[in-house]
Amino acid sequence: MRFLILGHRGYSARYPENTLLAFREAVKAGADGVELDVRLTRDGEVVVIHDPTLDRTSNVRGRVRDKTLKEVKEASLGMGQKVPTLREVLEEVEGLINVEVKEVEAALPSLQVVREEGALDRVLFSSFHPEALLRIWNSCRRVRMGLLVEGDLKPLSLFNGELFSVHVPVELALTGVPLNFKEKVVLWTEKDQLLQKWAPRLVPAIPAYMVITDDVERMLRLRQGTVGL
Repeated sequence: MRFLILGHRGYSARYPENTLLAFREAVKAGADGVELDVRLTRDGEVVVIHDPTLDRTSNVRGRVRDKTLKEVKEASLGMGQKVPTLREVLEEVEGLINVEVKEVEAALPSLQVVREEGALDRVLFSSFHPEALLRIWNSCRRVRMGLLVEGDLKPLSLFNGELFSVHVPVELALTGVPLNFKEKVVLWTEKDQLLQKWAPRLVPAIPAYMVITDDVERMLRLRQGTVGL
């Protein structure tokens, strides 16, 4: 059973999510790469953070888009970590990087950073927003793109061969909906225990190309067949 493993927001089961520490530790543990989320600050910098606000993950309150990069960098995420920029991650973290674009406005600035860092060959852009992916594609045909879906597969009809992958939640895969896409299938979920339980069975059945998980080391053991379900 062979599939790629990406650390969801880094090794988020053990370290503050979407931080350089979490990304480095995911790769160090043996992940093939990491998944992260990007948004824009008020002054147009591409930063790595999942939520639209700093409230849940830091000691600072307020929307990311209302703050400058300097203000965002003042937030503490725990374990000595700050909100990184996408550029910092590309410079410091090895392996495949799945850049999830959380807002359409961040699409082209993210592409620009990836281009400037010479990282097109190891970045997979993904998004729930078809428009974000289409903006990227219309600017650069060398990119790999993955559409994130939940229960509705209709947005797939907006693409005609541009997609590299379709990112499907485990919950949808378990409903038995046919997932015979021409694109590669990537499994994800917000409920990592559910992913850990079902990924070893779903990967060969779909088949799945990649799994995005919070607990990198346990998923690695599952891939190696050294732990039970």
